[in-house]
Amino acid sequence: MKMFKMFIASLICVAMFSSMAMAEQTRGNIGFGFGTSFHKHQNAMLKTAGMNYFRLYLKAEEGVYYFLHNESGSFMVDEGDEDANAQKSAEAIGMSMDLGMFNLDVLVGSATVKVAGSNVNGLIGADNTAADLNSTDPFAELAVRYSYVKNNASLDLNFAYRYHTLKREIYLEDANGNDDSINDLSSINLSVGISYMF
Repeated sequence: MKMFKMFIASLICVAMFSSMAMAEQTRGNIGFGFGTSFHKHQNAMLKTAGMNYFRLYLKAEEGVYYFLHNESGSFMVDEGDEDANAQKSAEAIGMSMDLGMFNLDVLVGSATVKVAGSNVNGLIGADNTAADLNSTDPFAELAVRYSYVKNNASLDLNFAYRYHTLKREIYLEDANGNDDSINDLSSINLSVGISYMF
């Protein structure tokens, strides 16, 4: 009778481990994610950016994924009585580590910022209008992500800090006529997205 109980216990253990192995296989080695994010810039003269992003995930090992990140969007620059339109796009590579309830995401890449009608480095165009800014610079981001997983799909909530400075300064005039310059586009980011693993 004792041998029979041990046999049943062994069968239960084997079934548990095999179901766990099958569950790991269904998580997939490749996937994609997309969503929207809001970048709250640290400088008050830079309005919140609305960005759309896309990611391609590649599994490196259990609990670790590498991904390609691409995003684009726009924000406004406060130039006193008027706002200048700014476009921002970024490409990066990243790594995501599973920490149990949360994931830690690290991104490194480059971002291009284009601002129409900004007085860059005090340069004025031939028609006495302000020169435009077009600058591509490196950035780094550290994020904590929570994912609600259902089968192979997940709803992702992401909170991040991005460090991003420009090589060229944007010279601005505030509503009171005071001159100011900005080259720090660092931001606190909040993202909502959906991902799916094959």
